[in-house]
Amino acid sequence: MKLNILALVGIATFVSAIPAEDIALNITGGPVPDHGGGFSGTCSSWGGSYSQHVAELQATCYDDHGAQDTTSLDLNNCIENHNGNLGCAWNGHFLGSCNVENSLGTGNTVLSVSCADGRGGMVSRSIDVNDCVSNSNGGLSCH
Repeated sequence: MKLNILALVGIATFVSAIPAEDIALNITGGPVPDHGGGFSGTCSSWGGSYSQHVAELQATCYDDHGAQDTTSLDLNNCIENHNGNLGCAWNGHFLGSCNVENSLGTGNTVLSVSCADGRGGMVSRSIDVNDCVSNSNGGLSCH
């Protein structure tokens, strides 16, 4: 009996030392969304609609129960341009001064754009959308 208790204590100590993100699988086997991190770890595929003034990310993502949901997000609400420098920002409206140059697809989270630099010129820039967008219970959201 003492050996069984010691074994359980040892197992509990080992499991508690493992970071939660390394063991976070829900009962259906899908990854549990990380509400503060990027979307790519908990979305199985993504793409979207991209043109000069459109940047809509569409993805199939796991919710908190392991089910997959298809969702979309206007990236104009998540990214800003400040004199040619891109950053993550709520209601950033980067498309007011930037043109989209590429589209995102599964395995690629970097968006390339051409943006006004505040001095009358344009500069080519890119941003990892995974830094600005998270999966919140199966839905894409800015963070």
